[in-house]
Amino acid sequence: MDGCAALMSSPAEWVVDLAEDIEIPGWFFVPEAPEDEQQRRWVEECAEALSSVVGSERWDGGVASELDIHEVLRQALDERAATDSDAVFQVWPLDFMAAVMCHVNLVTSASLPSWTDTGAIVHRVEAPHLGAGLQCSTRRTDDDSGMDVVSVHLIFDNGDVALMLSLGEAPAPLITRVLPEFMMLTEALRIDRADGAPFIAVAPEGQFDEPPWPFEEAG
Repeated sequence: MDGCAALMSSPAEWVVDLAEDIEIPGWFFVPEAPEDEQQRRWVEECAEALSSVVGSERWDGGVASELDIHEVLRQALDERAATDSDAVFQVWPLDFMAAVMCHVNLVTSASLPSWTDTGAIVHRVEAPHLGAGLQCSTRRTDDDSGMDVVSVHLIFDNGDVALMLSLGEAPAPLITRVLPEFMMLTEALRIDRADGAPFIAVAPEGQFDEPPWPFEEAG
């Protein structure tokens, strides 16, 4: 995945990198590209990779055009410019005219909320290079559309710093489609301190009895 290596170095003594090379079609690393030419090139390259989406059904029942794809890609650049996240991906299920945003952040452990107090569905997860963590999923009904919208957050905390990977709110079927690749990315990430010491998340305290997200339903 181009652009994924050394995703961030903040807090300064930690660096997030890929433990192994992975290719996940439809996952586009959104650059901090202030120049119009850089943005244009990124949109064109991503749109070429999404050529199979042209002609598919749009969210409003119409037929997706290349212009529609360019518009959604430009929205990713706008979100990248407006956020202070360490890294941002725009995620497209191929052959499907929709996208969801994925934000990656390295934060201090003290800044994390108490996830059991947020109303999220919480259960334990494990990643080979990160250690034990939590998956926190939220679901609500959108007032305008009446659709169920979902967000998913993965948190790996060593007591000092925490890695957070978040799929932003999107319709439940779209989140379900991209969850397997979301886990693939998580399994490929590692964190190392500047002195070479690996990041190892500690098992979170408390009881988490909620059932995990039904990955087997992803199509």
